[in-house]
Amino acid sequence: MTVFFEDKETNPFMAAGAFGSIIDDFNSDNFDHSGLGFIGGGHISAGLSNGRPIGTRALPPGSPRWGKGWKQATAKWYRRWFDVSGTACNYAYRDNYLDLDPTYKDALGRPLIA
Repeated sequence: MTVFFEDKETNPFMAAGAFGSIIDDFNSDNFDHSGLGFIGGGHISAGLSNGRPIGTRALPPGSPRWGKGWKQATAKWYRRWFDVSGTACNYAYRDNYLDLDPTYKDALGRPLIA
């Protein structure tokens, strides 16, 4: 999710390509999840990707997607956003799997993933 601030600046141009913070307390066996009905876990992260002027243009929903309005929205929101995200375990299911290709092999003769 991308968070936008009217009254705070995040200065994305000061961040590196992988800048951020992660709360890893909910990952794997870092917490007691007995009786919760699941195994594994995940993490919560927040941060900026960087300040690339073209590749990073976070704009709130409803912002114009072209023209003068888009330029104004980009100028307004460029320094006023950051991302919050989370990941969780995803275990194999019948329709969620990888398999080895029977025909194609790598340079050492090992089957490639299909």
